[in-house]
Amino acid sequence: MTLQKQCPECGHETAITVSVAIARPSAPCIDPHFGLPLRLSKETRFGTVWAYNQRHVEELLGYVSAKLRVRQNASNGAMFSRLPKWMKSARHRDEVARALSKLGAEACAPGVSSGMP
Repeated sequence: MTLQKQCPECGHETAITVSVAIARPSAPCIDPHFGLPLRLSKETRFGTVWAYNQRHVEELLGYVSAKLRVRQNASNGAMFSRLPKWMKSARHRDEVARALSKLGAEACAPGVSSGMP
């Protein structure tokens, strides 16, 4: 697809060729839309814990901290069904919850989005 764009300063027009492709980041801590590293990420002994924003941190922390997890549906479409096994393991609960709590504190810092769109 080709788009015509005009410079607002000088008025010069340029044809720009664009294409749409689904980006699959090679690292899990990369934003899939912008390809930039996520600010909210913490290393643990078991893997990297990351979140997009404060609400995401709260949802993850609630799930990880729950002693009893009831599965709402049998499909793989839910966020929690896609978490890595080490993150859902009761043995790792305390360390993952600590990392998420630290991410929650960082999310409250200036410059970080406070909620999902």
